[in-house]
Amino acid sequence: MSLSQMSEPIIVGRIELDSEVIDVYTLYRVLKCIYEKKETYVSEITTCGIAKGTAVQYTKIGEILGLIVSEERGKRKILKLTDKGLDYLIVFERLLSLIRK
Repeated sequence: MSLSQMSEPIIVGRIELDSEVIDVYTLYRVLKCIYEKKETYVSEITTCGIAKGTAVQYTKIGEILGLIVSEERGKRKILKLTDKGLDYLIVFERLLSLIRK
């Protein structure tokens, strides 16, 4: 398979943060899903092709890094991107556009 035939680029980037390994592409996918839905619940992130456990894990990581802010509404959390989260998303989109050319 050639690169032009791939629908999603393969990007493997891992960051170690306090002995936890973070996959930056998964973090990007979670941020992109939250951005596309404006406000979202953790359970709605699974509609973007991300497993529930991964969504919960990466929303917590996003909150710790200051990329996501959560707000309690009843028993559920509403997720929103912070300005820093939006900046991260834009930078990653630019990187992907360079790879896709």
